[in-house]
This record gives sequence, C-alpha cells and structure tokens, in this order.
Amino acid sequence: MSLESQVAEVMSSAQFSHESIPILVKSVEEQIKGSTPLNFPANKALLKLYSSTLYTTSQLSPIKSLLLLSLSSSTEFSALLHILPSDALESCETLIAMGKKLEECDFVGFWKIEEGLESNNTLKESIRSRIIKDLSLGYSTIPESTFKSMLGCSANDSVPSFEDVEEVEGGNVVFKNTVYNSVKKGAKEQGIELERIVAIMN
Repeated sequence: MSLESQVAEVMSSAQFSHESIPILVKSVEEQIKGSTPLNFPANKALLKLYSSTLYTTSQLSPIKSLLLLSLSSSTEFSALLHILPSDALESCETLIAMGKKLEECDFVGFWKIEEGLESNNTLKESIRSRIIKDLSLGYSTIPESTFKSMLGCSANDSVPSFEDVEEVEGGNVVFKNTVYNSVKKGAKEQGIELERIVAIMN
C-alpha cells in the first residue's frame, strides 16, 4: 500500500491511534522533501497525537517540520500553535518568529530568517503564493523591485508566474483585480485616502 493510501486510511478512521504516528511522520518527511503535496489535516492529526502523549525530544524534528510546512497558510499555522506541546515552544522560537513576520506582512524580514533553514522549492513557492495573495488584496500594482524583495528573490531573477499576477508592465507588477484592490484603486484615482478616512473613523 502506498504512503498516500496509508495516510488516507488513517484519516478516514473515526479516531486516530498512536500506532498511526509513524505513518504520519513519514508523510511529513515526504512533504518536506516536496515528494508529496501538503496535507494539513494529516499534519494537524499528528500534532494532536503528540499533544496527547508525554513530550519527548524525538518529536521535535517532526514538529518543526509541521510548523515549517504550515507557514504557507496563516489559518493552519495559527491552528497548530494552539495545540503545540508547551515543552516544544522554546525550540520552535525561530519558526514562530517566521510566522509572526508573515502575519505582520514583514516579508523581507521573513526571508532573512528563512535563509538559515532548509526548505524545498515547493514549500517556498507555497509561501510566495500566500505572500502574493496578501499583496493582491491591498494593491493593484507594485514596483517590480519591491515585489522581488518581498518574495525573497534577487534583482536578477525573473518575476515568478503566479495566479494572482496579471502582468509586468513598465517596471511594475500588475495584480489581477480583486474586490479589495479595485476599491482601493478607484479611491486613489478619485483622490480619496482610505487609510486617512479609516484613521478618522477610529
């Protein structure tokens, strides 16, 4: 039986058992390698199993991998932090700091921390996709140089192709229209400063 089938069988069970841990750990290892797609439900199941047992240092490596994988989704990362064994918190400070950088939209700061970690290209692309999604909610265009720095790319790299990117024009990256960036763009064209209005209202 393939690993994917074994994981599916575990996840279809009415109640997870501790005997499932080796299978779920193997799944995490393959996700880190980029050999299999991200599987947030299975990863969360593993952390729940860990949190219901006596914490041991052997759990630390899989836990760090779980947090690293979840950085591409703010919802998943927050969910994992709530069930993270307290004994593992100190050892996971770097990953927690990375998650905070993403939440604060300090993307350049995030990549500076990420430089010291080993993450595969698939995972990096997932995180970049999250960053672009966040940027596209607030901006219709952004300077190409700024865009690259926020994605952790060098100035000589070509602009990555992502679903939310419409085109690169005149040194700017143009995002596809969303309800949010369209409103902001329309207000800007009319000389309306939304941030100032919000500040006054608050």
